[in-house]
Amino acid sequence: MGSAESEGRAKSDGVNGFHHRWDAADYQRIAATRFEQGVVIVRFADDDEARVAPSQLLPDPDAGADWPRLDHEDYHLIVPAPGGVIEVP
Repeated sequence: MGSAESEGRAKSDGVNGFHHRWDAADYQRIAATRFEQGVVIVRFADDDEARVAPSQLLPDPDAGADWPRLDHEDYHLIVPAPGGVIEVP
């Protein structure tokens, strides 16, 4: 069984009251992205990593997203496509 913080539950920091780990900027800020073996991999500033199928990120699978050229800014993914850049929050 993990700690309250590792399980995402509220904990008291003794100063500001209760907070969740997803409220921290490092939990939200994207540090690196890559597309590998058909999967989008996102590493966050707190070193957590998420792996997601591209079909889960775009409502239109026929948008022509060029996933191998995936890039990012601090809080969203950037995917080139024939109609222009697609930003994924």
